[in-house]
Formats: sequence, structure tokens, C-alpha cells
Amino acid sequence: MKIKMTREEYQSRDYSFDDIPDDPRLSQAKKEMLVTFFAYMIYVVIILSVTYHYAAQDMQEMQYLLGLPRYLTIMAAIAVIGGVFIALIAQWVFKAENLEDEDSVDDASHTNP
Repeated sequence: MKIKMTREEYQSRDYSFDDIPDDPRLSQAKKEMLVTFFAYMIYVVIILSVTYHYAAQDMQEMQYLLGLPRYLTIMAAIAVIGGVFIALIAQWVFKAENLEDEDSVDDASHTNP
């Protein structure tokens, strides 16, 4: 059952937020945002700790790996592993959601060509 609202009722801000039902799309988006945020924070901590540990040495004693300073080579490997990890997160955690308004989907099905 559809409830028709007047323009004044639609634009009214006289309501409580508790009266608005939760949208499952927004709760899924919040979950995805938290997973992405914490994955990125773990990545940043790893990169910073590797940089601090290996780059805080005397430049005369710097060791090289594959023609680059060792910490740069390790950071490049971590970046590749992090990219694969983020791709796996995107594949398994993120879900495609229909962002159309439910009313517009119902209205579109009743229109004649």
C-alpha cells in the first residue's frame, strides 16, 4: 500500500529519526566501509613499521636487494601483497546493491512504452 504525501508533508522536517526505518543498503555500506578502513589501517601500520625498521640505518651500511635498498624492495612486495589482499576483500566482502528508489522501480514497471 502506497501512501501519497503532499509536497508540504514531504518537505517537512517535523519528525523523529527513530521513526525512519533502517535501510539495509546503508548498514551493508557501513560494514564495507569499516572493513576497508581497518584493512587500510593495517596496511599503513605494516608499511610504516617496515620503513622505520629498515630505513633507520646508517646509509653506509645499507643493504641492497634486487638493485634497490632492501626496505624499498620489501615495501614493493608488501604493496603487491596488499593489492591482492584488497582485491580479495572486494571480491568476497563487497556486494553490488541496487541503488534505485523502490518507488521508481515500481513506477517504471507500470509505464507503457
